[in-house]
This record gives sequence, C-alpha cells and structure tokens, in this order.
Amino acid sequence: MEFSARTSRPGYAPGSRVVIPRPLPHLGPGAFVVTALVSAPFVADLTDAFAIIVAYGPHAYFHDGLHIVNWKHNLLSNGGYLSPMGHLLKVCCTLVLWGAAIGATDFCSMLIQRIIRRNGRWVEVAFRLLGGTALLAVAGYLNRQAHWRLVLHPISLAALIGGAVLIWKSLASIFRGSINIHT
Repeated sequence: MEFSARTSRPGYAPGSRVVIPRPLPHLGPGAFVVTALVSAPFVADLTDAFAIIVAYGPHAYFHDGLHIVNWKHNLLSNGGYLSPMGHLLKVCCTLVLWGAAIGATDFCSMLIQRIIRRNGRWVEVAFRLLGGTALLAVAGYLNRQAHWRLVLHPISLAALIGGAVLIWKSLASIFRGSINIHT
C-alpha cells in the first residue's frame, strides 16, 4: 500500500498524483504502534545489559550481577551511576535495536503474508489466533513486572488491545466465512 498526494510542482500535470512509498509496507499503523510499544521494554533491557558489558566488562555483568536498577537516572545495582559515555552508548544502541526490532517485525509480516496467500484463509485465522495469544501473554508478563505500579501500564495495555483485536478478527473471520459458505 502506498500513500499518494496531489501536487502542482513544475513538471507534473495539474492534479497528478505523486506516489510516496511507505517505509514499512507490511505493517499497518496499528501494528506499527503495537510493535513499537511492546518491543520497547525488551530493547531497553538488551541495551542496558550491553552498556554494562561495554562499560564495565562481561565479568561485572555475568559474574558480579551488575545491572541498571533505575533506567531514568542510570543508577547501578552497586550504588554507582553509569558513565556519560555509557549513557550515550545506551541511547544510540536503543535507537538502533528499536529500529531493527520494528524492521524485523515488518520482514516477518511479509513472510507471514506470503504464507497466507499460498495456503488460504484458515492459515490466516491460525496466525491471528497465535499472534493474539502471544500478545496477551506478553501483556500478562509485562503487567506482572514489579517496577510498574499501575494496574495496566500503557505498554501492556497496547499488547492487550493488540492481542484482543487479533483474536477478535480471527473469530470474526471464522464466523463470517461460515455464514458465506452456507448461504
């Protein structure tokens, strides 16, 4: 799917359309938002670990158990603070890994869409049920995290809504298909 816009730039016929390709052609806007929100805590944990390993060495992370306790203030488990260079590394790695996670999700979406096109509607229903169940499991996992004091954190809420929508779409597809078959 591509976006189009009317233009009156020189060299174009009045009223002609310029096609602007979408950066993530296999993810819709809702899937992009859910992917961005749900991948954020996992990317943050990975980049925290990477920053500790680079700044203090693998022995400090794996053997001594050094980790970031408060990500907002870069407070370490030993009472110290992450260095400014470690913080800069953490921010840069977070952006790169976040982009990679969203890109990987778009790539997997492309593969899943190809499988669905070849195998039919029931495979689509199975993928939606599987994806919805996985998102509900992620929402439950994230909601049980001790450092979140809210009943539903916005990230777990996004996973919950995304999972519910996928399961609803799969069930609606089953019932809509069964009605069409019998009429």
